[in-house]
Amino acid sequence: MTQAIEREPVAVARQGHAYDHFGTRVLALSSGPRPSIRAIEGLWLGPLREADAADLVALPMAYFHGQVPR
Repeated sequence: MTQAIEREPVAVARQGHAYDHFGTRVLALSSGPRPSIRAIEGLWLGPLREADAADLVALPMAYFHGQVPR
């Protein structure tokens, strides 16, 4: 069972944090309002692309004990 993600877009993405980008789990490779991101595809990362931070939703991360970092 998957949990619904509350759409709470971020104003500025943070490098190294996981986000949802229109249903795809991504990793921010840079910080800012228009970060570079890569899709998390199993053990690999997808191609590099840019996204608006307003289109990203923060996801829970193991490093933060399963919490959504703020």
